[in-house]
Amino acid sequence: MQFNLKQFLISISFVLDYIEIDILDDITNHSKRVAYIALKLGEMFNLTEKEQFSLLAFSIMHDIGGVENKKGVSKSELEKAKSHCVIGEKTINKFPLISEYENIILYHHENVDGSGFFNKKGNEIPLFSQIISLADFFELNYDGDPDRSVLVSQVSEQIDIRFSKRMINAFRQIIKQENFWLNLEDIFILDAVKEESGVCQESCRI
Repeated sequence: MQFNLKQFLISISFVLDYIEIDILDDITNHSKRVAYIALKLGEMFNLTEKEQFSLLAFSIMHDIGGVENKKGVSKSELEKAKSHCVIGEKTINKFPLISEYENIILYHHENVDGSGFFNKKGNEIPLFSQIISLADFFELNYDGDPDRSVLVSQVSEQIDIRFSKRMINAFRQIIKQENFWLNLEDIFILDAVKEESGVCQESCRI
């Protein structure tokens, strides 16, 4: 059977965002923005095409463990729930396309100082988890008309707490690009994800 893997993942992002709309009573492009930010960060770490695709998949599905939450829960409450990491890891393990990776979703809320749900620190946290963590944190503080200096400060204040110096340095590089900020807007984010995830453009056989 042949189908476009990238389009499949983007379709999942729509499903997850609509579920979040239902749960949170709010319009969101959360999974798409996290995926875009993660891919931009990934560029700083010279990922292979296969690694880019895997990062795209994990980024889009990082909150898949939250779909069982009751309607009316806030986004901050969802993010603070350890269960959504555990359930998400179990769920994503059913996807054979990225089965070679372990604990990416489980540890996507770990902090480099060891203060996360599972007390993992530094390099005990997979690179993909660290990337998604920063992308997730940044997106949750983003709105349609952000004060950029405040957003940057919020991230930078977490150096050696949530995020490593290496990750903060990568973040500081990508925010220098004016196009980065433009692509975060609702009207551009879908096309930005499609363009940035220039992997598996053609149909792939599975």
